[in-house]
Amino acid sequence: MQLDGFDYIALSFGLGYEHYNENLSQFSIGHGGYFSPQEYWHWGPSIHFMTTENKRFLIKGNVGVGGLYKKEEDTPAFPLSNSALRYQGSQGYGKTYNADLQTVWMFNDYMQIGATVVKRYAPEYSDFTTFGFLRILFEPRKSALSADLPGSISESVY
Repeated sequence: MQLDGFDYIALSFGLGYEHYNENLSQFSIGHGGYFSPQEYWHWGPSIHFMTTENKRFLIKGNVGVGGLYKKEEDTPAFPLSNSALRYQGSQGYGKTYNADLQTVWMFNDYMQIGATVVKRYAPEYSDFTTFGFLRILFEPRKSALSADLPGSISESVY
């Protein structure tokens, strides 16, 4: 779809699946302490957009909502020993959303101000990241380009 003031606007639907052989989500000896479900399905629509490039102000964003299903099997409390203690497994459905907005503005011909805001939510985690910058240019410019957006910086946070 083409709208005035936008380089693009796209609506999409995603379906994802992840699988780990062992549940290592706990924080005891022998566990990795990281999210490792045996089944993790996530799905939902999202919208992706960017305002017209080569202007003094540029915004790029991705916003999505959806559902998820997660199954974690039970696991020994201390997998490197013969412990009979076990962490109980779980399974269930939930809602999820995410938003990633980036912007850059030509304050003057030698200076850009930019920011990114990222918010993600799922039943077992919620995070928020923000980043701002002031960029001094060595040569004058009249407009901002998509290469000026702080995307690589916000992506490196994860």
